[in-house]
Amino acid sequence: MDAFIVRRGNIVEQTGGGLNFEIVCGTTQPSSPTENMIWLKTEQEVASWSICKTDPTAGQEELYKDISLTSGSYLKSDGSLNANSDWRYTDNILLPNNTKTIIVTTGSTSSSTPCHVFYDASGVLLSSVLRKTGTNMIDVPEGAVSVKLSLNKSDVPSVIAKYTIEVGDGFVWIMHTDEIGAEFNALSENALMIAIGDAAQYVGGEWKNIHLHRYSNEEWLDWTAHIIKDGTTIYPSATVGMAWKEGTSYGGNNPQITQDDGFIQVSGSTTGYGMAYFGEFDLTGRTQIVLEGTFKVIESGYLYVWTSVGSYITETVVASAKYTATGATIDLSGNPLEGKHLIGIATQASYVQKITGLYVV
Repeated sequence: MDAFIVRRGNIVEQTGGGLNFEIVCGTTQPSSPTENMIWLKTEQEVASWSICKTDPTAGQEELYKDISLTSGSYLKSDGSLNANSDWRYTDNILLPNNTKTIIVTTGSTSSSTPCHVFYDASGVLLSSVLRKTGTNMIDVPEGAVSVKLSLNKSDVPSVIAKYTIEVGDGFVWIMHTDEIGAEFNALSENALMIAIGDAAQYVGGEWKNIHLHRYSNEEWLDWTAHIIKDGTTIYPSATVGMAWKEGTSYGGNNPQITQDDGFIQVSGSTTGYGMAYFGEFDLTGRTQIVLEGTFKVIESGYLYVWTSVGSYITETVVASAKYTATGATIDLSGNPLEGKHLIGIATQASYVQKITGLYVV
């Protein structure tokens, strides 16, 4: 299917312009790309799309996390700055499509002047609201795509966006990430730096991961899809789970897969061998699988790709790499795979393996 422009979705649908990027979709690479063109490689029709961090069917997500802050000033109602050493303000924060309200929780320090300010895609200030103490539900003006917050230096705020998105067949979720160094300005008339990591399309009642590419500096950037990042599974819950194959063929062990501080731990309390896998993932067009962490090197210690769970560990293996003390990499460039596969590790139950990262390029 040739690439075609998608004109419905986040920001475009709300404001009709101001974007510094263009969405196209199809199975064929666009022949005349422009800077910051985003190509969704899919054979399914794209009905609509939105950029957000978490599964859009949830209807809400946390906005405030690791965003840039500027100290020594706060925002006034007209968006200008007022110098004050006790205050700070944020960069533009992206609002998911159709955000109706944000819930902002701040500290106890009060003031009658600092404001939170909403902007449209063209950088026009739409409205402002006074920063208040405690938890406040704030209506988002029609057409707003971003907000800047005024914060006291003692604030450790919580900012939750509540939105209404109709997710049906063909809807594409473009994943907004905190990836450092991958940011680009999403707006043509205002600054709104975002980073996008990958995409999933809703087809037949489930999320299907699709390739996302952005054109920059005359080349297509193929984005990394993180299955596990900083020790936490982050891919859509519909396509990722954790399990261990038990049974006599695996030594009858009693494994444990636990979430710890900064890593996922795979271990067991008896002897024997097992496999720990992390959901089904579409590897069509992917060239590399990377495992990171701290591992006990053993004879049976491998990063594996399986077509399914077999009656023994290696029965359905289609790609593998033995992991070292810090991880492993499977090169798929000479052995391309298509469709969904299980990705995970094999280990001996008496050892502790700590996974911090698992991603596909």
